[in-house]
Amino acid sequence: MPVTVLLVDDGTVVRMGLRILIELEPDVQIIGETSTVTEGLRLAERNRPHIVILGLRDSGASAAATARQFLASDPACLLIALAPFGDSATRAEILEAGAVAFVEKNRPQDLITAFRQVRDNPNLRV
Repeated sequence: MPVTVLLVDDGTVVRMGLRILIELEPDVQIIGETSTVTEGLRLAERNRPHIVILGLRDSGASAAATARQFLASDPACLLIALAPFGDSATRAEILEAGAVAFVEKNRPQDLITAFRQVRDNPNLRV
């Protein structure tokens, strides 16, 4: 059974790049993608992906609140936060909110590493 993935990011080019990177992985199925959190939440509730890759625009509390919204809609989903910034306070808040990984957008290899680790060991936090 393939690992199902939902991509949520406001950047079309970012989503296209994510799709290309993730589809190179074996046994993975992208089940949806969107540019908005609202649509992402709707798709997550309807499709119940194993993993949500969520592009964050904000830092701190608003980013953590967004992460909590996804996890409240489906506590079993694994959330990988993708951020344009990498400050330690935001990383801590996102992980505390329940994300399993926090990756900077300018580090695609870190995203693939985090994705593989989360896919292979859902209890891991990276």
